Amino acid sequence: MAGKNIYLDFGEGGMVACAGGAVGDGRQLVRFGRTRLRGARGRGTGPALGYEVSLGKNWCRSKREVSAGRNGCIFWGDATHHQEPDATMKKITLHDLFEAKKERRQLTEIFTTDPLEAQACEAAGIEIVMTITATLKALRAAAPNVFMIATDKINDPEIANPAAAVAAGFRAMNDGADAVYTHLSTECVRAMSREKIPVVGHVGYVPYRSSWFGGPRAVGKTASEAIQVYRDTLAYQEAGAIAVEMEIVPQRVAAEIARRLEIMIFSMGSGRGGDVQYLFATDVLGTNTGHVPRHSKVYGNLHAELERVQALRVEAFRALQADVRGGTFPEAKHLLEVHEGEFAAFVEGIE
Repeated sequence: MAGKNIYLDFGEGGMVACAGGAVGDGRQLVRFGRTRLRGARGRGTGPALGYEVSLGKNWCRSKREVSAGRNGCIFWGDATHHQEPDATMKKITLHDLFEAKKERRQLTEIFTTDPLEAQACEAAGIEIVMTITATLKALRAAAPNVFMIATDKINDPEIANPAAAVAAGFRAMNDGADAVYTHLSTECVRAMSREKIPVVGHVGYVPYRSSWFGGPRAVGKTASEAIQVYRDTLAYQEAGAIAVEMEIVPQRVAAEIARRLEIMIFSMGSGRGGDVQYLFATDVLGTNTGHVPRHSKVYGNLHAELERVQALRVEAFRALQADVRGGTFPEAKHLLEVHEGEFAAFVEGIE
């Protein structure tokens, strides 16, 4: 293929098989639904090369290796070498989230309080990040294009009334949030929704209510519990919430609720039937040294790497301490000298 960059006009989304040869030099434009490629110097079709293009951050291999970027730009190269897709993420909006639900295209959400982790999320194409209000501004600066959800201060006892909830919601939005998470009453949710503050509620297992369930456990394994999860979700929808976090609910129950309702379902341990898969960064990265929930998955081993880095810190500080105690630090090259005459004048001046 002669061109270096191929720009795709995404039609319906999803996995698309694109057959055709290259014409001309420079940029090619591929319109899905046709095999025609438009080049800089003409147009035409060619033999099927078996290119398979996947939206998002997936990779496909055939005679070439193709990566599809979020902005519709793909880069290709030999199978032995590839170029990374454009790392610049388009700003994710509420409209984008609802379009993804309409297209039944699952998104990913990560909870983190670390700006570097948020930055990594954006670079990886993660669409949604949730954080606490104390770190919201820092994460917004680190990841300006993800859909950012703020939590914690929206749930404090002093704001457990509609007026205070609205004020807290506006503060979070002013600090960079795109939405707020709360487990306050639907009365508070309705008040925030009236002010166009996007709200995410919580159904299924809600940790602070664990005593009501007899401790941490799945919710919705009986028909009566599943019906209650549905009613709770419907109540949030009727109050104007944009989504609910649905925690540890059987997959078939979650999928049926998602199918029947317009509200988005952020699944934490509730299977693939919702609209968003939600995990904690500490589990994904392997920095959680405690219990990792069954519904989570570890993709990295940063704990071991951080321990190695910490050992290097200790080693460096220990070497410094040894030099100080042994009188070998600072060395001559670290010292600032003064001319003899100036030093003598200094001494005379303080006698």
